[in-house]
Amino acid sequence: MDNERIHNQAWSRIMFLPYGIEDRKTAHADCLIALNIAAGVAIDDIDPSMGWNKSTRAYRTVRGEWTDALKTLPELFEDAAGANQQGYTNARAIWARLRPDLIHDWPQWAGAPDLDASQEDQ
Repeated sequence: MDNERIHNQAWSRIMFLPYGIEDRKTAHADCLIALNIAAGVAIDDIDPSMGWNKSTRAYRTVRGEWTDALKTLPELFEDAAGANQQGYTNARAIWARLRPDLIHDWPQWAGAPDLDASQEDQ
């Protein structure tokens, strides 16, 4: 089995780790950290509490996915209570916490909530 296949299987398996109990959160973060290191992510670009890749490259990838979704399927963001708007808001909040230096170019859509104002209250 080649390294890429092993790596892909590990990433898919980590998605099925139970999440919620503190010990499981720690195990989940430790697994993500190990996988990110194995993938060549610099230690400084890994969030130690969650294990997430917070590199500029990871940000640009996520931002690009949201930008593409907003451009190609804007109707998915019309329902204010919809899962797409909630996912968008959650993703932006995560990146605002992880990399506030990058969030200035996060994609917006007509009628988007003023996320910067809501972040000031926190």
